[in-house]
Amino acid sequence: DKYILLRAFGIGFLYALAVFIDFPNLIIFFPIAFLFTIKAFKINKKKGAFELHIDWRYFVAPIIFVGLMGIYCWSNYINFGSPTVFSNFLPRVRDVTAIQSKIHETGRSPSSAANTRNMLEGLRSFIFSEDRGFIRYTPIVLLFIFGLGYLKRKMRDIEVILLTLPLVCLLLYSMFGDPYGGWAFGSRYMLAVMPELCILGAIGLQRFGFFAKILYSLVFIYSVSISLLAPLTTNVIPPKVEAVGLGLPYDYSINLRMLTNNELNSFFYNHVLQARISGVDYYSMILILVVLIGAFVIWYPKKYETYSK
Repeated sequence: DKYILLRAFGIGFLYALAVFIDFPNLIIFFPIAFLFTIKAFKINKKKGAFELHIDWRYFVAPIIFVGLMGIYCWSNYINFGSPTVFSNFLPRVRDVTAIQSKIHETGRSPSSAANTRNMLEGLRSFIFSEDRGFIRYTPIVLLFIFGLGYLKRKMRDIEVILLTLPLVCLLLYSMFGDPYGGWAFGSRYMLAVMPELCILGAIGLQRFGFFAKILYSLVFIYSVSISLLAPLTTNVIPPKVEAVGLGLPYDYSINLRMLTNNELNSFFYNHVLQARISGVDYYSMILILVVLIGAFVIWYPKKYETYSK
């Protein structure tokens, strides 16, 4: 493969960039880097013996990654006094004298964010809860189950990656003390890995016929109708644990109220269309367009056996 070096550089660089953006990506995207790097080792059986072949080009990815992580750790050391302490774990400064002292801040270790005692509540919040759960906000991602085991053996590593990334992300953030993600719309911690689940769901669509497409269509329409509320109104919804004490609603009923009251967060609507149509009509127009595109994607493609067993 003449593009191995280019792919190795891209994986190493993008993996490091993801960590620079948010350090939990070090764990979430590790399966991609690992599965790519182990391709450097190939074992062939020849004349009753095993031969190990090593392709050095695959090692470019970890070399690039380690080099960039060295810069990352050096930056943390300069700013926070330790290469393993990140800004997220620094204590709050309550006195200006703490800033004037010019002493490195001391903070908690990143490992303190992972507590298995939090997993039960975290999983409930991500999957079932009425303020953040997949089932209530984006059930279309749960259709990934139909895509499992469908790809050919030579493409099985793609399936493993598409499943492993969301699973690692789910387990990691379920151990976090705040799985609700602050004031957000749905489960914001899973946004980066939802596309992988949708891809698996699309692969599974090849497996079944007419009735599966009806199921996909219904779930797609519901998921889109809910997700579209956030960009048109607000994505700042309090989690239930905070909203109950404040006497506030904690689901997309806030968005529905804003929609019916024409309180949209759309520049085009507020400055061009507000005097002509209602917010509900504007929302309906966009929803119909998105649903039509989705229906085309679901119903038009033919069934291909290229990717199946």
